[in-house]
Amino acid sequence: MKDKLLAILALFIVLGSGVRAAEWGAVRMRFTFDGEPPKPQFLSANKDKDVCGTSVPDESLLVNSQDRGIANVVCMMSSPPDDVHPDVLTSAHDEVKISVKLCRFQPHVVVLGLSNRLVISNEDPIGHSAHVPSLEISPLISSGKDYRPIIQNPGPGPGSVVCNIHPWMVGWIVVTKNPYAALSDEHGVLTLNNLPTGKWQFRLWHERSGWLTSAIREKRIERWEKGYVTIDVQPQVNDLGEIKLSPEIFKR
Repeated sequence: MKDKLLAILALFIVLGSGVRAAEWGAVRMRFTFDGEPPKPQFLSANKDKDVCGTSVPDESLLVNSQDRGIANVVCMMSSPPDDVHPDVLTSAHDEVKISVKLCRFQPHVVVLGLSNRLVISNEDPIGHSAHVPSLEISPLISSGKDYRPIIQNPGPGPGSVVCNIHPWMVGWIVVTKNPYAALSDEHGVLTLNNLPTGKWQFRLWHERSGWLTSAIREKRIERWEKGYVTIDVQPQVNDLGEIKLSPEIFKR
């Protein structure tokens, strides 16, 4: 009888492990510009020209000239799930680094979870500031120095980071309430890995458009109120395919 009970217990453990392994999925999508890719734009740099030059790239809208992919679209899960994959939990405590180099914030957009540690590093031979109203920080950072703020209860959402000394320098920090967030690469591809399965609400944002409220997918217009979209995550790679964004939403 004892052996039989042990066998049944072992079976439950095996089955439980199999169910647990099937509880995670991934979501993939690719954002493209629904029109002729715009030509690269530049911003005038009128101070410290020996370091900054006379112009810097305008990174507010980056469209790949070959495949029309749009970089720096952010997708974030709206509410923290009860279960978070162990690999995601580990990365949730990583440092998120912004380098100040050649009078630009690099990368231009970063995602900052509540448990991530922000580091702003000045690699230029001149001083810069990093004014971030949403995080209530505004340090002056000397050449070769790092700034590591202790941020108390930051509000979720995007916030600009601006250098008050060199006003053309603008970047973005998108604060998320949970570690499930990502941004699109230079080809417009965005992937969220190790998501818990089930129906989850996500929110989409881009610097020029703000919250993404409409897109074209599979030749149909989709409306997303205030940027919210519900995705049914299955235990595999859930490929949403190409998501076309109208040039109109990026106009200033």
